[in-house]
Amino acid sequence: MVIKKRLFFALYIGFLVYILLTLIFGTSGLLSYMHLEQYQLSLQNNLIELQEIYHSLRQDLRAFHSNPQTIKQYSHELGYFAQDENVIRIMGIIPLKSYYKVGTILRRNQKSSHNSPLFHIIGLAVFGLVFLLSYIRFKIKNNGY
Repeated sequence: MVIKKRLFFALYIGFLVYILLTLIFGTSGLLSYMHLEQYQLSLQNNLIELQEIYHSLRQDLRAFHSNPQTIKQYSHELGYFAQDENVIRIMGIIPLKSYYKVGTILRRNQKSSHNSPLFHIIGLAVFGLVFLLSYIRFKIKNNGY
């Protein structure tokens, strides 16, 4: 009866260690959840940035449709001029070019390793260790050492 109690206690401790490792370090564990929250936050920030870019581009498009001077200004910035326009270029001065910001591509870093076999081994090792320690303790207690 005592061996059964020790065996069940060691099995319980080993199972508890396995469950805790899985809940904290597993693929669906607490650390993975925290990484997903960080990824969600970066996605939300990227979405806000993309919406700002969208509104800026929308505003430029409205300006292109409504004002021909805007088209002329942007064409000058790109280096296009009408045939009747005189262009003065000063050596050593680089003209400022306004390019559109297009946003960033976010990729999620996925863990390639699956820790479940490692957690099984650790759980079994803890089970064996607890059972062995309780057996040694029982022997010492009964032999009077």
